[in-house]
Amino acid sequence: ALGTDAERRLALSLLAFTDELLRAATSLQPHVLAAHVHTIATRFHTFYHAHRIVGAGAQHEAARVRLCYATATVLATGMRALGITPVDRM
Repeated sequence: ALGTDAERRLALSLLAFTDELLRAATSLQPHVLAAHVHTIATRFHTFYHAHRIVGAGAQHEAARVRLCYATATVLATGMRALGITPVDRM
């Protein structure tokens, strides 16, 4: 269950990604997508800093792992759309 503000803000940013990608593409303004990808990265940092993922209890852990996976997928997609090759691991 995603119940904290940081979790909700991140999830909402992920849900808005497709709309932002389409808006950037149709307006020919890649900075719109770059700004949204940056927002997602910033919100993920806030979430990751504030919350335990592994060992947070079965319900929270499963939801947070899925949120991390979704974030990685969306960030990689956004980077590729901007012509940036994402790294697999840091």
